Amino acid sequence: MNTLGDLVHVNRVRSRWVLRDAGLVLAGSLFVAVCAKIQIPASPIPWTLQTFGVALVGATLGSRRG
Repeated sequence: MNTLGDLVHVNRVRSRWVLRDAGLVLAGSLFVAVCAKIQIPASPIPWTLQTFGVALVGATLGSRRG
């Protein structure tokens, strides 16, 4: 089964695949970090979007890259 991360096309050269995967993992990590900083005020403990970010990155990049 393909994920959204597989839709990013690069040449069939192995080094390009490694760079693509590294870029996707880095972008996913940055997205989760940004989601962790967004707070939804609730009492007594504020919620963050970190769990949503982890689930979204895992769903879009797949189990290996996510």
